[in-house]
Amino acid sequence: MSKPLSKITTSYNGDIIHLGEQSFHREELMNAFGGFLNPGISHKSQNRIANPVPLGLATFSFCVLFISLVNAQVRGVTNVNIVIGASFFFGGVIELIAGVIALFLENTFAGVVLAGYAGFWLSYAPILTDSFGIRSSYETEEEFNNAMGFFLTGWMIFSFLLLLCTLKADWGFFLLFVFINLFVLMLTIGTFTGNVNVTKAGGYLGIIASCIGWYNMYSGIANDQNTYFHFKPIPMPHAPTI
Repeated sequence: MSKPLSKITTSYNGDIIHLGEQSFHREELMNAFGGFLNPGISHKSQNRIANPVPLGLATFSFCVLFISLVNAQVRGVTNVNIVIGASFFFGGVIELIAGVIALFLENTFAGVVLAGYAGFWLSYAPILTDSFGIRSSYETEEEFNNAMGFFLTGWMIFSFLLLLCTLKADWGFFLLFVFINLFVLMLTIGTFTGNVNVTKAGGYLGIIASCIGWYNMYSGIANDQNTYFHFKPIPMPHAPTI
């Protein structure tokens, strides 16, 4: 007899997992895990390629930390141009590669997250680069801030939709997207209003988001074979597990 486990059923003493009309052996599946940006029970890819998600999380967390320290005006730094190189290459190109590999490994959520945010960095860096002439093309600073606010609003919507897909993941995974959303929200409000304190608040929230991103990155590469310190994912309430 099969027994219900949320919307999943098992048989043969739990060794066989039934997802709808498909059946898998327990070892073929994996739970939601932030180290893989996998928001729910999924089938393990048969492609023999290393997990690209920790690399993608590293690039994202690095760039978020970098820009957030500037937005928070830590040690008096207010010029964001230092972020340009990292945004083009580490947060842009390398994160995009990680996202494409994740899609190849059939990890749709991770692919959308990594490739999507790579698009953010690759589109944000030219705005900061004087030779592109984007900022100087606006007649007033107010007009530029409003346009930049529109840009960030799009990313706020994108981030919120991703957050909704983590409600049955693990806590580290979920909190990462909570703080990403708060970070982008504060930056959007600060850009529209020109309120430096709101932008600073966004910077501090971004620092927290970055730290949680590093945590998820570490969770994706740490195991019993390479360290004494690794973290077990804590499932969200009502999250299906195997």
